[in-house]
Amino acid sequence: MAQGQSEDVQKELQNRYLGYLIREGYDPEIDADGDVEFTYNDNNYYLTIDASEKEFFRIARIARLELTEESDINRAKIICHDITKEKKVTKVYWFNNNIWVSSELLFSDSDGFEGIFERAMELTEKSFDEFVTQWKEN
Repeated sequence: MAQGQSEDVQKELQNRYLGYLIREGYDPEIDADGDVEFTYNDNNYYLTIDASEKEFFRIARIARLELTEESDINRAKIICHDITKEKKVTKVYWFNNNIWVSSELLFSDSDGFEGIFERAMELTEKSFDEFVTQWKEN
């Protein structure tokens, strides 16, 4: 995809997500990475933009754990794996020194996310809470 087309797709997706979130009563904004950031149940979430695939939809939340010990990082990765293998659309993973929790879907139409948005938010939040609970158990 050419640079201009990629930027056009990014703007299109940003505007689509912003419009939907505003209609639903959220107060979204574009973050420094070009993703759409908003608050849900007092927590920050992101609708990430993938200009190479308009039909891809991802809601993400980051658990900002300060993990420096290899044993903690390994334990976090194991918890992530265990949760992810049990879920249908939610992923929990270690990326850029953070735990990411996301619901990821593909639609035949880039507006398809609107019908499942609230359910995807619930799934994402539930998986995040599950990670936190398992992390605190030990």
